[in-house]
Order: sequence, then structure tokens, then C-alpha cells
Amino acid sequence: GACGRVVEGLYGGRRVAVKLVADTNTWGGPPEALLQTFEQEVEVLGRCEHANVVRLIAACLQPPRLCLVGSLSGTGGRAPSVMELMETSLDRVLHGRPGRQAVALMPLDKVLHIAIEIARGLAYLHPFIVHRDCKPANVLLNDPWGPRPVVKIT
Repeated sequence: GACGRVVEGLYGGRRVAVKLVADTNTWGGPPEALLQTFEQEVEVLGRCEHANVVRLIAACLQPPRLCLVGSLSGTGGRAPSVMELMETSLDRVLHGRPGRQAVALMPLDKVLHIAIEIARGLAYLHPFIVHRDCKPANVLLNDPWGPRPVVKIT
């Protein structure tokens, strides 16, 4: 996958996850190679549908700001319910927001649930895609302290 950071955005009036891909001017390689790799990623991700993978709904293929727009709903086209909206990234749960510490250590059963859900998403992708950018900032959670958080990888 193309490296970048994930931010929250709005698309068609819905909250979405937007993966901002490294700027083609700072990438270091030929921009054509980055664009070709990115276009292949968009094509493959557009066919992916799994409960633990953010569903691709749009992409910007115009340099210098390539991005992927992913639905936070786990159910395709309908509007997401409040419970399906992702509230935060695993990175924020583990490390807190900039300038603030994490709230508390997460219980082991919740850590295992999140790890298993991440593994399910990666297992689904593995035959088609090597993720190459799996990190806490690319794992989105809803209700991270609730009984069964929804976990999606971007």
C-alpha cells in the first residue's frame, strides 16, 4: 500500500477516512512509478469488501495530492449508524493525542479482540495485497473502550 497518514473527512455528507498519500514531490522516486503503483492499489482496493477493511469509495489520482477515501460503514451503500462510525485510531488509544498521554492501559481481552480483528482483515487482504503500512495509526476503532469495538484497517 501507499504510505501516508489517515485523517477524518467528509464526502457526500458522510464522515469518511481519507488516506493522504505521500506527496509526489517528496516521494523521492519517479512520480510516474508512484502514480502507477497507486492506480494499481486503487483498482485492487476497489474490489475489497470485508468487515475489517475500510471500503474504498473514491480516490484522487491527480498529483501532487493522491488520496484514498474510505467508507467508515461496514455495510456498503447505506448511511452508517452511530455505532459504525469510527471514533479514533488505535494509535490515539495507545499513545493519546499530541501533548497528552493515553487514558489507561487497555484490558488484555480487548487487546486480543482488536488484534484478532486486525488479523482477520489482513488475512482477507493477503492473497491480493501485501499491506506494507500496518501500524496503529492505520487501524480505526469505534467505541474503543466498549465491549466489542469495530476494528477496520486502512
